[in-house]
Amino acid sequence: MFRVLVIVVTILCVSVLCASDLLMPAKNLEHSIISRTESTLFTPVRLDSSYSFSILPTSLVNSYYDYMIGGYSSIPLWKQPDVQRGGYHYVFHGKRTSTGVRKIFYGFIEEDGEVVPMTDDMNTYYEGYPSLAIDPTIGKPLLAWHGNSDPTDDNYELIFQYDYFLNGFPGLLSDEAVIINNPVTVYPSNADSTADNEFIWPTVQVGPSPFTGMRRVYVFAKNVTSHTTLPSENVRIAYADYNAAMLENDSTL
Repeated sequence: MFRVLVIVVTILCVSVLCASDLLMPAKNLEHSIISRTESTLFTPVRLDSSYSFSILPTSLVNSYYDYMIGGYSSIPLWKQPDVQRGGYHYVFHGKRTSTGVRKIFYGFIEEDGEVVPMTDDMNTYYEGYPSLAIDPTIGKPLLAWHGNSDPTDDNYELIFQYDYFLNGFPGLLSDEAVIINNPVTVYPSNADSTADNEFIWPTVQVGPSPFTGMRRVYVFAKNVTSHTTLPSENVRIAYADYNAAMLENDSTL
């Protein structure tokens, strides 16, 4: 019996020693590993934390709206493939005056940092939360946002637009197209239908199409309407197939 107790105590001691290492706070554990590595394998190297920029910051617009200007779920700045020109496309929302209308601004930055004048549409209704994607195959920018383009109700519509980008020249945009006209009736399989759903906050994604010679654009929109206490954010998806010729000839997709 004594021998058994000695074995059990020994096992517990070893377990505690192992646990003390495993349960070490992450910061201390990381420091311990780095210290051992440096002392046995590597010579510590000091990293210089100073930076320099060849292009100074450039003002785009004075805005009186600073909340989530690039949208909730997408990247507002995309690089144009170098083989098709290079440079960067960007999109954001802002207000030029404190009492003005929130607008969408879309622009292009040259590879050398020169800012091409922005596209600011003449719409008088509220716009916001834009999303942008660049088709990596044909190099066309596609964007979506929500705005109250329909004066007959207070709902936002989901609006889609693309840049012709003819011969690498940015800023020539297609006509705006409403791709989700809110409100939308939803017919769930396990509950009563609801007619007040509002799908906004878009995210644009581009990918392959099942049709030969075509590409496909997806626009994901999330439901802002609450039937309990918070937005449900279930998703409605709009999509279209296209090729370069369609975009250059003002197709409505």
